[in-house]
Amino acid sequence: MEAFEKGITSASNKSNKDQRLEIVVHRQWQAGRVLDALWKYTSMEAAFNVNNTFLVDGRPRQLGTIECMRLFLDYRRACVARRTRERVGAIDARLSQLAALLTVIGDVDTAIALIREAKTPGDAQKALMARFQISEFQASYILSMQLRRLTKADGDQIRAEDKALREEKKQLELVLSDADAMNDLIESELVDTHKLISSPRLTVLHNADPAEDAMAGADGDAAGVAGVGGDLASGDLHVSVLSGGAVVCSTSPWKYPPRTRAYKHGVIMSSFTVPADKRTDGGGELLLVCDNGEGVKVPVSFFHDGVPATAKTLGVTLPGNLIGVSVVDGGGDNAYGLVVASEMGVVKRVKPDYPLRADTVPVCALADGDRLVSAVHVSESESAGVDMVFITRGGKVLRADAGKVRAAGCRAGGVAGIGLADGDSVIAFNAIPSSQAGVALVVSLSDAGGGLIREGAWKATSLAEFNVKGRGTGGMAVRVNRKRESDLLFAGVAVGAPEAVAVADNDGGVTVGLPVAVSTRSSSGGEFVSVASVPVAVGRV
Repeated sequence: MEAFEKGITSASNKSNKDQRLEIVVHRQWQAGRVLDALWKYTSMEAAFNVNNTFLVDGRPRQLGTIECMRLFLDYRRACVARRTRERVGAIDARLSQLAALLTVIGDVDTAIALIREAKTPGDAQKALMARFQISEFQASYILSMQLRRLTKADGDQIRAEDKALREEKKQLELVLSDADAMNDLIESELVDTHKLISSPRLTVLHNADPAEDAMAGADGDAAGVAGVGGDLASGDLHVSVLSGGAVVCSTSPWKYPPRTRAYKHGVIMSSFTVPADKRTDGGGELLLVCDNGEGVKVPVSFFHDGVPATAKTLGVTLPGNLIGVSVVDGGGDNAYGLVVASEMGVVKRVKPDYPLRADTVPVCALADGDRLVSAVHVSESESAGVDMVFITRGGKVLRADAGKVRAAGCRAGGVAGIGLADGDSVIAFNAIPSSQAGVALVVSLSDAGGGLIREGAWKATSLAEFNVKGRGTGGMAVRVNRKRESDLLFAGVAVGAPEAVAVADNDGGVTVGLPVAVSTRSSSGGEFVSVASVPVAVGRV
């Protein structure tokens, strides 16, 4: 507040045709600090929420900006198509009338004689139809017209009108048959509408600097130290998935800045790299995988380099909770690709044959009551070796060879990943290169009951202590439970040194460093501690 009160020496209104406020900053103060104070304590910058609820096919839905615009364009296409078809029908009717006129003009004396000799209008209509081989509609039009329209001059006008209508009909039929022609028409109409209803803007819009947005400061909005604001269209693409529902795309490996303490978007649950020579033109697309077995395509161009992005900031609507990210085209022929696992112990390696024209695509068909617990993209090749790790609520860990799982189409279901006992379920899954098994840790938290505050015991064990077993078999016990302990409250697999491991809870807090020393698989956990908030993810920052 001091920067706002003492940092400004004067302010004057310089508005003319546009709004302009000139602020003079005291020479002992930095202009950036004063500007930050203006943003914070005045209404120069205001944020507001918009509830984008629309009726789609008779049902209310909340839509993102992109989906809203897409539905609006679909509605415009339907309106233009309906309007165009009606206009083509009117042109056909008019061309029919003009054809009758041209026929009668060629022998106008005969037409007049038939009309004069007829006793009733009906007889005249039938006589015209029989003599000139015209329809009832055309004969009725001839009888209703004025005789002056049968002059030679009017004949020339009729031929000109017929030619103009046929040209118009040709253009309209092109709009109905060619999607590009219809889009061009809609674009021109929207531009004309904008010119009609728009008013001059009174303020000037400046392009935002992603570097400033990413390095916001100590409030936790900071992004990574990797090349903020760079171009993501080319070069190696590094993708990091954060436990708070955010995704980071960067041109170099991403991590939180050293000065960050809030870790607003949670821990880094997984990350992968798409090499530059495996990327498609335009940067490609990412697939945001949700727990309901579906995924949403998002172009890489929607992301800023090194800036965490959520579904809300990307303007997309997710059909479920975000559990992982993959590459729509698979990330190259040699990459192992996307693997998902469900609560019921099903695992699937997904073949990237997603529908081309759909934004929301199937990833894995699930049984009733089942949901995905994790989706991991492995950029390493299958020949290098990939391990799947399942952890169950009952405290079982299965380490299996992911190479035994054959890729299946996106609409197919999975195969048995781990054999589960009655009442047991998978609570954590990860897929990592076999070369990283020596530095991977299985972290778990047991449920030790308690009174008003739940208690539990942490345990961390090297993944290398769990032997590789066959897919679909039962797992190995992760710990020796003591008398008070039962099922696991939380479990996960983290890759890295113990001091670099971080745990995120469901209240948004992040604890850096392992909460317990690493111990052997056959030992029990650490001391019982209070569990005020159940953890949701383990990873790194």
